[in-house]
Amino acid sequence: MTGSRATAGLVALALALTLPIGSASAASGVFIYTPPPDLHSVTDPAPACLSYVDGVSLVNKTDQDVEVFTTPNCAGVPHVVPPGAPKTTLSFKSLRPVAQARGTLTYYTKAEPKSLMNPSSGICRDRAGEGPVTNATNATVIFYDLPGCPGTYTQLLPSQSEGTFTFQSFKFVE
Repeated sequence: MTGSRATAGLVALALALTLPIGSASAASGVFIYTPPPDLHSVTDPAPACLSYVDGVSLVNKTDQDVEVFTTPNCAGVPHVVPPGAPKTTLSFKSLRPVAQARGTLTYYTKAEPKSLMNPSSGICRDRAGEGPVTNATNATVIFYDLPGCPGTYTQLLPSQSEGTFTFQSFKFVE
């Protein structure tokens, strides 16, 4: 092989290795979703105020009552969650055990919404969501109950569609 043919062959090979195969399709617009609530656990919590938590639920596996407040700084009239109560769903801004507790206090706080701009279509995304969703893209988004986008699904149509969904994975289709 001569020098110029070898150079041309190497250039063609380099281009073939760097250029994408086929054409990827992308939705136009923004998709906003809410991840599941964030988990927080406190072992053997002291009777001190946990303030500004923006909580959505809690599990009291301690030996003491836990007071839950709709205001920051444990002010106002509390809702009392007794020891061993099942998961309690309510909005709260602060909480405190009534006395030194033994056990685990678990509470969940609102997660910050996430967004995707011009997401690629046909790609499964293993991202969980729980709550409000806005689809301001030109593609339909499909939500799946399991990671990997298998099985049953729910869809949200394009162009400013909104809803509340719980999902483990999703993808866009045009």
